Amino acid sequence: MSGGYVVNVEALQIASRGIAESVRDLEPGVVRGLCGEPEQYGHEGVHAAFAEFCERWDYGVEVLVDDTDGMCEALDHAVLAYVEGDQVAAEPLAQAQRALGGS
Repeated sequence: MSGGYVVNVEALQIASRGIAESVRDLEPGVVRGLCGEPEQYGHEGVHAAFAEFCERWDYGVEVLVDDTDGMCEALDHAVLAYVEGDQVAAEPLAQAQRALGGS
């Protein structure tokens, strides 16, 4: 019994792919590498502040990628659980249909 709701498995699969694609090009370390050398800034304090910003931003990118990996994994597990559940639920109905002479 569905409990009054229907799960669109295809929508879950699309969501998982979309989330994965949205962060596909984000590579850890890319933002940190934007800072450059201190001589480019003309002031050590400006360089230090921007270097810290880049480091923190890069950490945020790493967390985002890790979080999206977890979300995609959870969605993929949900899809598998729903598909397997449907298969398990369908088998007794198929057996009953065969027993009654249906195809």
